[in-house]
Amino acid sequence: MERKIIDVSEWQGVIDWPKVKPHIDGVILRCGCGTSYDDKQWKRNVAECERLGIPYGVYLYSYAKDVNAARAEAEHVLRMIAGHKLSYPVYFDAEQGGTEKVCNQTAKTFCEIIEGAGYFVGIYSTAYWFAHYLKDDGRYTRWVASWGTNNGQPQVKPNVKSMAMWQYTSVGKIPGVNGNVDVSLCYEDFPSIINPIKPETTPAPVTPAEREDNEMQRFKTVAELPAWAQAGIQALIEKGFLKGKGEVAGLDLTEDMARVLIVCGRMQGVL
Repeated sequence: MERKIIDVSEWQGVIDWPKVKPHIDGVILRCGCGTSYDDKQWKRNVAECERLGIPYGVYLYSYAKDVNAARAEAEHVLRMIAGHKLSYPVYFDAEQGGTEKVCNQTAKTFCEIIEGAGYFVGIYSTAYWFAHYLKDDGRYTRWVASWGTNNGQPQVKPNVKSMAMWQYTSVGKIPGVNGNVDVSLCYEDFPSIINPIKPETTPAPVTPAEREDNEMQRFKTVAELPAWAQAGIQALIEKGFLKGKGEVAGLDLTEDMARVLIVCGRMQGVL
């Protein structure tokens, strides 16, 4: 099932969200740009989407020219989305001229941090950039811009690995939005993936062999943890969430334990 998604920022001005809602299945909101710029309509847009029950995700326009800037941009996003419940991914928007040679690594760095904080993460760019610069293994879901003649209608669907969303025009028309708006088709049911309704089930018994495998690799320090978990666990330690667990060098975590702690931290507003 295809879902109709728009993406908006302060450039769309004040949006009449009650008028918009019947015409879309979801929205990707720009929360900001770079390491510190907050989109001027972010607070209003996210509040209206939550008030009206419109499923949403976010994107950050990246200017990062090295991994340190990418880390700062990830922290910027985490600050903006703290306390919010997203139904679509957090996207790293890679299209800024001058970042072509580094975007593969900056995107990876950003995504590892966002995923480590417990969020579903993806990469936005053009089909050209994915073909020439963002040559990763498709580890993260992709949102691909390919407009054709940009006549407001879907034309030739791009063939890009791991593409779950196709932005097919920048001149869409949606009631409640003044002027043009980007419109995409989404091929994944992200709300169900990100916020699944889980039936009550009895966990399957763990066999001795499975228990031995699960307990085989334990991490004693933050540095030993998988890259995606390091920032989240370090933040939990610094904020006292792991009080009683010892100093950094006194950790004793499996990868599953780290994942659960990060998700719990996010749910309780610590991350």
